[in-house]
Amino acid sequence: MRRRRFATQIQFEDDNNVNLTPLIDVLFVILVAFIIIAPMLDVDSVDLSDGGANLKNEFHQTSDVQIVVKSNNQILLNKKEISLAELESALQECIQSSDQNKIELFHDQNASFGTYQSIKNAAESSGYKELQIVLKPSK
Repeated sequence: MRRRRFATQIQFEDDNNVNLTPLIDVLFVILVAFIIIAPMLDVDSVDLSDGGANLKNEFHQTSDVQIVVKSNNQILLNKKEISLAELESALQECIQSSDQNKIELFHDQNASFGTYQSIKNAAESSGYKELQIVLKPSK
């Protein structure tokens, strides 16, 4: 009887161990796959406009409303300086006087993203349906 009891104890101890080898093998295969694939991935970048330097010579006008944001976050609405507080009311006037429902935005690459977001919010609340962001004027 003693031998049986001893044999069942060993059997229970072996059942409590978890074999992690297959899990570790799968993780290593996934890691190696990522290491091989990572250098092959291309990360695209977008070239932004330079914020109005020689802007009138570089593009043709397709919209009645144009907003230029310079590198110091200065906002120009149709070549006139305007503040963010005045922008929404000025855009409401523009949408009433124009049949087009889009804005062209020339945002300098050094200007803050918060300025873009404020302009986008003002355009949406003014009733504009489309905001075209000019990334790099054609030369």
